[in-house]
Amino acid sequence: KREKKMSEEIKIIADPIEEESYTLDEALSHVGGFHRFQMKRFAILSLVFVVKYGIVSNLPLMELRPKMECKGFDSNGSDDSWVSCTLEEACQSGAEYRIAQELGLSLLSEFGLICDREYLVGFFGSVLMVGYFTGVYLMGVISDRSGRKTALLYSTIVAIVATTILTFGPALWMIYLGFALCGFAISGLNLVTFILAGEMCEAQKRHLAGTFCGTVGAVAQALAAIYAYFFPQWRHLIAPILGLTILLLVLMKYLPESPRFLVTHFRFKEAKQVLNLIADENKRSRFYGQLNGERNYDEAVNGQNGTKPKTSKYSALDLFKFKSLRTITVSLSCLWITFCLCYYGLTFQLPFIGGNPFFNGFMLGVMEILASVITGPILATIGRKRTVTLTLALTGTTLVMMDYSPNEDYRIFFFYLSKFTVSAYSLVLYIFTPEVFPTSIRNTAVGFNSMMGRFGSILAPSLVVYLKGMGISPCTILAAVAFFATAVVQPLPETGDAELKDHVEEEHSATTKTA
Repeated sequence: KREKKMSEEIKIIADPIEEESYTLDEALSHVGGFHRFQMKRFAILSLVFVVKYGIVSNLPLMELRPKMECKGFDSNGSDDSWVSCTLEEACQSGAEYRIAQELGLSLLSEFGLICDREYLVGFFGSVLMVGYFTGVYLMGVISDRSGRKTALLYSTIVAIVATTILTFGPALWMIYLGFALCGFAISGLNLVTFILAGEMCEAQKRHLAGTFCGTVGAVAQALAAIYAYFFPQWRHLIAPILGLTILLLVLMKYLPESPRFLVTHFRFKEAKQVLNLIADENKRSRFYGQLNGERNYDEAVNGQNGTKPKTSKYSALDLFKFKSLRTITVSLSCLWITFCLCYYGLTFQLPFIGGNPFFNGFMLGVMEILASVITGPILATIGRKRTVTLTLALTGTTLVMMDYSPNEDYRIFFFYLSKFTVSAYSLVLYIFTPEVFPTSIRNTAVGFNSMMGRFGSILAPSLVVYLKGMGISPCTILAAVAFFATAVVQPLPETGDAELKDHVEEEHSATTKTA
């Protein structure tokens, strides 16, 4: 095996005008598909997940109900001194009440979002998801047309503006605007990071890139809960995120463009420069061969007319042009809606679940770490489709068990398990979705499916607050959605270690031949 590998490397180095051309996955394997270069870039990209979870995971902790004191209210209703009471008792008893904790500790206490104004709390999560809904598709289109790095740059700038507004904004409408912009920025950062990380790795190591991203995000969630315990004032939770987004902007000069994006836009020379940069840092031999499509491009440019091939610009409508893409898009849209509804439906139940909310937030991060570590080997063993089906079924089961728990301790336990299973499901979805679409439309497709999922995430925060106010547990509804979604997995192809397709026409051609 070693001699065969050496002979292949020598062939690529020594015969640059060889008739045979090489796929990008073969070139990446030659220059080092998962080594020092990728690790350094993943370290920079990990800041994205710290920013994401610093906002999303800590939002429920920013919405903690304030401690209340009531006057003329005790168990007998005869005491005129200030005594501790619950928010419900303060609002429903008719007694005089006041917020007992430090002003500004939570969003509720700073802006007085209690009693008849408590319904405004659910809008923080909803406007965050509205921003996510808007940004995830727009950033996907920009990424496919202008480049992964360009989309990452725009998202980072929006994140800096958003966190600045949240850190210093004095008015409630400014806070809503800040969360909406945060959602917009996070969607672009999250989307592009997963795809850029995967496109820098060879086919057999793509699941490791997704596992790395998921693990870093889970660790960030656990650390965010610990930080929130020691610095509970909600603006103190936002301020470090502002510093991290500025750091990400500074470090972005060390991130190259995706070589796969460059190849699909006929920028072969730039793609080879990136490949050789990878080879140099990984201490591997440089790539001097020809990439697939490069010879045809050179012949077209150097031919009689001398015209360059035009790069196709795709939109979401092209996802429904071919039957194969249409089936995949519809199925994945249902899976993304299920993911967002279950994931954020669980996350926004944190203030209601019981126990210490900061410890619960930490444990949710631990569950995501375990899910990230365990999911990678499962993906490599049983494939993408079976892992999606398994995690969906387990999510539905744990949600049902959580709903029928006999006491608070069991409910918290199954809450942790539900978070574990839905986190594993989300990681598989982030790895699986980019693999089934061609490079030329990949970010647009992932952005469109993620945008469809935002219908679930926009609904989740208000749904949880509304159902809890009605005395109804939302877990049964979430479980039913998870069980239903297992049926829509079947039409999807198994990607496994398959090479990624680069053009929409390849997907159509492969499907036609299979038929």
